Amino acid sequence: MADEDKKWWQPTWLNGDSVRAFVRLIMGGFGIALFGIGTNILANGNADNATLAGVAIGGGGFCLIFFFLTQFKKFKGFGIEAESWEREMEDAKRITTNLRNLSQLVAEPSMMVLMRTGRWGSGTSRREAHDLVSRFKELLIATEAPKEDIERAVSDYFRYTLFDMVNQLRKPLKNMLDKKINPFNEAVRKFGNPVTDLAGHSAACEASREASKKAERVLESLTMESISVDGFSGVLDALRDCDLLSDTEIDNFLETHKDVVADIRFLEEHKKLRRPEVWFDSEAVE
Repeated sequence: MADEDKKWWQPTWLNGDSVRAFVRLIMGGFGIALFGIGTNILANGNADNATLAGVAIGGGGFCLIFFFLTQFKKFKGFGIEAESWEREMEDAKRITTNLRNLSQLVAEPSMMVLMRTGRWGSGTSRREAHDLVSRFKELLIATEAPKEDIERAVSDYFRYTLFDMVNQLRKPLKNMLDKKINPFNEAVRKFGNPVTDLAGHSAACEASREASKKAERVLESLTMESISVDGFSGVLDALRDCDLLSDTEIDNFLETHKDVVADIRFLEEHKKLRRPEVWFDSEAVE
């Protein structure tokens, strides 16, 4: 009996399993007691008490049959034919557990194949992927799979979706960084060819390389590996650590793309799409 169905007068420990165990204990006790009485009568009595001893032993056997009844799927004897409800429930529980494990086994690799297939060509659309993941979750919930198993089964979907969302910012971010690197590259070109100021040219080249490395570290925060470990926070940290960009420029960039940033944050926090239709439709223009 579920806890929410219990009445105020029913103790919390009184459930179906407890009642069945108590009844079996009583039946086992009666069986042993009746066997003992019957044996004692035969040992100390006479022929007149044989019938009474037989009844006692028979009653003890009958009690023990009920004590072990749940260990048999079917029972037929003494004019009684029945199936063990407890054994049937155990079989059903075992089957449900196996189905749950099977659905989990199917869900995890399916998510991996789904999210890795056709990423640079024709493949499963965002809408189709989302619908399939929703169906998987419904199946796992219906089989009462643990929450952590469900999250693990669909983790690849959310990981790749987060990567795709964050990478909407790659092109505008790269353009902003390129504008910061261009002055360093232009300073190198001003030395002309042949170079007469070797020391100045060497310093300008070094400054250009350092600027490129700083920009590259920011773009590396958008890779799948980085997103999987640090999430979008890793991108923000990389932006703040890059001295090519001022705080004002970073804030303006995030404000310009505030809807995309909000979608990313919502997905990370709730494992849901904030604007499903916008996300599905944006695939056609990317």
